[in-house]
Amino acid sequence: PLALIRRLAPVPRSYEVLDPGGRLIGSAENVGGKFSSSLRVTDAQGATAATIAHTGRRCVVRVERAAPPLFRDVAIVMAFATFRATD
Repeated sequence: PLALIRRLAPVPRSYEVLDPGGRLIGSAENVGGKFSSSLRVTDAQGATAATIAHTGRRCVVRVERAAPPLFRDVAIVMAFATFRATD
């Protein structure tokens, strides 16, 4: 694997993004309050790499232009995982 996603808390949703050696390379947290269905994915420096939004049966992933491809992939996996978990 290129990255591991570890859930820290179910409500509000919070995740760590780790490299295969266990080093923190990013995170994801709720945007917009405790019960929001949107997540912001950030790198280890806190720069936003992607935003994930769920509404009804739709999911949108917005990846920042400067985001490394790894964070694009992580955001897509998180979108699928969180969408399926709430489906």
